[in-house]
Amino acid sequence: MAEAWPRYRPDWRAVGWLTAVLIVVTSLPTVLGSALQTPQLTYTGARWFSPQDASVYYSWIQQAADGEWLLSNRFSAEQNVRGTLNLYWVVVGKLAALLGLSPMAAFALARLASIPLMVLAIDFFASRVLRSAGDRRWGVGLACLASGWGFLLLPWMDATPDLFTGVPATPVDLWVPEATLVHTALHSGHLAAAVAVLAVLAGAWINALRFGRPRSALAAGLWSALLFSFHPFEAVLVGSVVLVTTAVAAVRGLRPAWVLAGVWALAASPPLLVHLWSLGDPRVAARAAQNVILSPSVATLPWALGL
Repeated sequence: MAEAWPRYRPDWRAVGWLTAVLIVVTSLPTVLGSALQTPQLTYTGARWFSPQDASVYYSWIQQAADGEWLLSNRFSAEQNVRGTLNLYWVVVGKLAALLGLSPMAAFALARLASIPLMVLAIDFFASRVLRSAGDRRWGVGLACLASGWGFLLLPWMDATPDLFTGVPATPVDLWVPEATLVHTALHSGHLAAAVAVLAVLAGAWINALRFGRPRSALAAGLWSALLFSFHPFEAVLVGSVVLVTTAVAAVRGLRPAWVLAGVWALAASPPLLVHLWSLGDPRVAARAAQNVILSPSVATLPWALGL
């Protein structure tokens, strides 16, 4: 029999303060950019992490606002035969149409709305692995505000992107927005939403294995399906974790471990089937093949992870 674990009770004070700090700090570029723009220089809302991504997000928001449910690449002369699924930007686009917002305004507001969800989800995950209220606050605070140490290596590294891959050799905390939660909150709402969903599904899966609960496995699968509906590449990470932890649980004597994994897989698979259908369009497949970035040396990861 698994040891009793307390029900989740949000630490609203910690969640509120951390949310306020992240919103204020990550909104400074938007405030300053809007205030300093001139007739010759217009602020576009793009961030220095992959600034070209903003144009894609604005296009998707506009497509959804115009009535589309499956999105296409409008920056190519060859239009997609099959659209791609991205539920996050579809919802943002539908809300933008409902509220009469421009894509840029909808993008900015979606980012702000995703930050408290991310912090609350991190607090939920921490409550599944840390019993002490003090440890939980420290864990959530470090997760939300800690940074990497990659800047310490800059004097001895070449930060110029590789000519062929476009990837610098510097630690990932200096150029990958998902590397830290501050950068995640700064870059885009869909990244913050992805972290939120990932944290909740991880907590649900912990409950499934800890107590042998099919309903927790189902919850983890449904949250995974939501994540895969706008971040399908996370399926490799999440699926690997589910597979390894299921095997460990089975070895340790949890009889329904593989049944729980099966429940998770059935619930998580529908959006992946839609993505596989979309890849039947060679244009979509070609774009997906290009959306691969090589990581720098493994030796830089300890510096990138920092605190």
